[in-house]
This record gives sequence, structure tokens and C-alpha cells, in this order.
Amino acid sequence: MTPECEIQQATDFLRQGDAEAAFDCTGRLLSLPLAQALTTDQLMEVKALRGIAAYNTRRFDDAVRSLTPVCATPYANATLLSALALAYWMLNRVEEAFVEIRKCVHVEPANTGHLLHAARIATDLNKFDLALGYLLRAQGQDSKSAEIHLAMSRYLLAIGEYQPGWREYEWRDFLPNPGNELPPMTSAPWNGMKIPGGYILVICDQGFGDCLQFVRFVPLARERCEKIILACSKELYPLLRNMAGVDFAFTQWADIPPHAAHCRLSSLPFLLGINDESQFSPTEAYLSADTAKVLSWKKVLEETRPNLPASAPNIGLIWQGRTTHPNDVRRSLSLKQLLPLGEIKGCRFVCLQKPLPEKDIPLLEHFNGMQDWSERLCDYSETAALVKNLDLVISIDSSISHVAGSLGVPAWVLLPQASDWRWGVSGARTAWYPKTKLFRQPSPGAWEPVIDEVVTALQERLWVE
Repeated sequence: MTPECEIQQATDFLRQGDAEAAFDCTGRLLSLPLAQALTTDQLMEVKALRGIAAYNTRRFDDAVRSLTPVCATPYANATLLSALALAYWMLNRVEEAFVEIRKCVHVEPANTGHLLHAARIATDLNKFDLALGYLLRAQGQDSKSAEIHLAMSRYLLAIGEYQPGWREYEWRDFLPNPGNELPPMTSAPWNGMKIPGGYILVICDQGFGDCLQFVRFVPLARERCEKIILACSKELYPLLRNMAGVDFAFTQWADIPPHAAHCRLSSLPFLLGINDESQFSPTEAYLSADTAKVLSWKKVLEETRPNLPASAPNIGLIWQGRTTHPNDVRRSLSLKQLLPLGEIKGCRFVCLQKPLPEKDIPLLEHFNGMQDWSERLCDYSETAALVKNLDLVISIDSSISHVAGSLGVPAWVLLPQASDWRWGVSGARTAWYPKTKLFRQPSPGAWEPVIDEVVTALQERLWVE
């Protein structure tokens, strides 16, 4: 096959969405003797195709190697500059990503996708004024884009601009594929008004962590109606069904009784006018664990306790989140990275990880007393009961950090740079959970200094105790 035909085939593969085949095809083109037959223009075209194919198959190092020489020539265009910027970003080479995305925005200043990427990368570098500028420019280009409004909401909520932030946050339901569409509803959308004799259906939406964070507002909604009906997942149901403010809870749409109005759980801050951090957490704990399950887990911990003094604290660990989470590659750790914690012998470690990655099972023995209880952690009620027996939870940004916070159990949360909006942009404390301490990456991808800080803090805690 001639080089021209191979190039056309690689192009066709990309258009068809088969980036893997395109990557293989360009690999053949760049191998001898075919590479010697390529003209300069053809070589640049092949490297450009290979860079895009590499990015689309998450070979970010290959993408950088292929795209860097192309983007330094007149062959560069906005698509290639954007792919190079995002490849750098995925590799946590954020300064280089920012250089390339600015070039990209210069080439196509009206492209809202490029502007959103520029805002995200600027945020990672704590360039908040620049991030806001990019977001405003994006909204100016397309004021009806739900994606742009949602990006603006995250920016505003992260910096504490809650009133406009919650308003922008409502656009999440207008995303092209929100993934949490409601069935046909015959009740009225609730606008926050008082309905003295009526029932309001509150629908848990988004992830488990979001639900656990926002259920704190249900008792406030309950003050504005006769009864609250909560619709939630089967995993959350055992924990939430008896919480304050919830009169009925269901996991199936067909079981939900008639009601006057409905709303999504994560709309409650907007509907209730929650604009001040003093309204976030009226008490240290707004959820409670099942007493019988707490006692059951207490017995399990006592029976499996290693040879430690009775006063030695139980420390819960979770290091990996749901792999389908859009930011999981940045928020999650491997258990291997936490091995310095395992060298601390004055405490007992408790595994909260579910599911437990198979590669991590052999590493459990490096953490004093840690066992695999993932099969027993069948829902959030069981997890809450175990957490309630712990002295401290050390967690990445996961739903378990919200479990600990909602129960009033001390937690240390390890955060990437930049962190999710709910954790703000700086500081070690959060208004959402009074007993939670935040450990932040000093720069994107820098987990080692975070773990060093946690090790030092835990050693100091054990020494004081």
C-alpha cells in the first residue's frame, strides 16, 4: 500500500471513531522503510493523525511526542493545539498545557470548547481571574449552553459566590445527556414555596457523595410542607429512610404516593436560598447509623483486633473512587502510594474500600490489622455503622468522606489540585463538615507531599493521644 493510501486509511479510521486502528496505521507509516518515502507535508500529517489517535486512546505521552513537533510549525491548527494541551493536562504538565491552550484560543477565539478547557486549566494553576474571563467569553458566545453555565456554577461555588452559583447550578439538568432524567411527572415543579397541607417529593440525583452532602437540607424543606417523600437508590435507602425530615422513602417510582410538588435534591440549596456557609451544617452530624449494626461492627473490630493497646485508634482508609467518575484519574490513589502510612504501628487500619482492587489485596498486610470487608459493606447503612466505630477516616474525595462528615466522624480528605468545587480553593477546613480536615496537593498530580503531610499529622495525633 502506498503512503498516500495508508494516510487516507488512518484518516478514515479516525472519522469512523476507530482511534486504535488509526494509531496502528500511523505506526506503520512512521516505521522504516515507509517513513523514508514520506514528504515533509506527509510526515507532519501522519504525526498529526497519530497524535490525535494517541490522545483518543489515552496514550498521552505518545500524543505529546507526536503533536509537539507539529504544533511548532505552520501545520498547527486549533484542533491539534487543543489535543496537545489536553494531553499535557492529563499528564499533570499543567503549565505546558496552559501555553498550548492559549495558542488554541488565539487561533479560534470564538470556540466555546477551547474557552472551557482554558478556564479549567487556568483554575488548576490558581489563575482564577483568567478562568473567569474565559468563562465569561464562553457565555458571551453561547448564553444558552448548559455546559458553560454549569462550568460557571462550579467556579462560583468554589470561590464562595453561592447565590449566583446555585442559580447557574440549575443548568445541570439541561445538559444534552444528563444521565438522570426523570420519568413523566404530574406534580408541580417545586419553587421553594410553602405548601402547608401538601407532600413534596425530593429526588436524589447525581452521585452518592452529592446525595449525602445535600440531604442535610431536607429538614429545612420539611418546614415548608406537610410531608417529605424521598426517592433514592437502594444503596442509600437504609441510611436515609429514617433521617430527620424524611416521612417516607422509596427506591421504585411505581411505589411513590401522590404528592403536590417535586424537586431534585441538589436543587434544595437554590430553592431554599442557602447563600451563607453558616447555613450548611447546623449540627456536627445530620445522619445517624443503625444502632444494631454499629454494635455488630464493634464486635467484629474487637474480635479481629491485632495485638494493640485498647486505646489504639481505628483508622479507616479509602483510596480509590468509582472509575467511571469523570475526574477519577486525578482524585484516586493506589494503595501502594499509601504504604508510608502502613509504617505507622500505633494504630489499627480498617479497610473501607469497595470494591477492593485485586492488585491491592497483597498490600493489606502492610497495614496493621487491615482486612478485606468489601463483601459485608453491601450498602451505605453498613458502611455508616462501620465508620461510626472509627476514630478517624482517611479518604480521597469519595462518597465515604461524606459518610464520615455526615455522621460527625473526624475525617482527613486528600484532594487533587484543583479540587471539586465543594472543597473550595484553599484552606484545611470546610464549612460543610466541621470535623473534616483537608489535605491539598500543592500542584496537579503531586500526591507525595500530601501523603507526607498526612503521615506527619497522624504521627503527631498518635503521640498526643
